[in-house]
Formats: sequence, C-alpha cells, structure tokens
Amino acid sequence: AYIKIAPYLSIIDSTRKVNIFPKPYAVIAKDKKLINLNKADSSNLVSLSGIGPGFASRIIKYRERLGGFVVPEQILEVFGMDSLRFDLFKEDIYTDTAGIRKIDLNIVSFSDLNKHPYIDKQTAASIIKFRDFKGRITDIRELNSFNVIPEDKIKRIEPYIRISSKE
Repeated sequence: AYIKIAPYLSIIDSTRKVNIFPKPYAVIAKDKKLINLNKADSSNLVSLSGIGPGFASRIIKYRERLGGFVVPEQILEVFGMDSLRFDLFKEDIYTDTAGIRKIDLNIVSFSDLNKHPYIDKQTAASIIKFRDFKGRITDIRELNSFNVIPEDKIKRIEPYIRISSKE
C-alpha cells in the first residue's frame, strides 16, 4: 500500500527541515523490447497497451491479407483501431519490410488480386484486362500511363507489387 501512495507523500524531519524523500517514488519500468508488427504473434501484440486478444487477432488477419505492414501507421487501418489507442503503443512497435509478401502482376489471378485490401474489384479487373491486352506488364507505372490506376493508388500498392521479368 505504501508504494502506491509514496509519490504523494513528503516526510519532513521537523527538527532538521529536510525532506527525507526529495523525489517522488518512481517505479522503474522494465526495459521494453520493440515489437516487429510483421513477425509478432498474438501474445506479443497483447503485451501492447490497449491491445486485447480480439484486437491481436484482427491485426494478424489484416497483416496476412495485406502481405505485411510497410509502416506502423498502417495498423490504423485495422477495424476498430483509432489514433488514441495507437498512441498508447506506437513507441513500442516497428516494421521490418524484408518479408513483405509481393504480388506478381504478370501471374496473379483476378481473385487473388482482389483479396488485397488496397485493390478493389474494379481495380483488379482493370489490371487483369490491361495485362491480357498488353501481354505482360513490364513496369507498374504503365498502369498509370495508360490510365488503368491513378498515381496515388499506385504509390499505395507499389510496396506489395512485383513484376516478373519472364512469363
């Protein structure tokens, strides 16, 4: 009980007028290890402030659909996540993009392409139609040059795209 109220107490020796506890008692936090969002399992995620088992499950499912997080802020796209909750743990997470799962635009099926959270049905259909018409895509920028996808959408999906050099 004393440890809980110690920060609010100041004991003074009335004969010497010296504060016995000059600084508030502080509980020193254990060294926290940063959590890589792209490798974290449910128990790692639950250790973050504001994340329970339900959120941990949603984060992992979204990460799998996405192919990995490029930046920690993408966790804000998980259903129910908001900036207040994110602020509780943003200093405790990071992303390592080495393992981002990439989609090869020259071999991906419509249904697999459409599963990506950043690629809606219309965009997936446009990409497949363009690929079928042209034969193969050689650069993701072609999709913008031929008005298949706007530049802002290309920037968003680019980390998840791979273009095979051969058919």
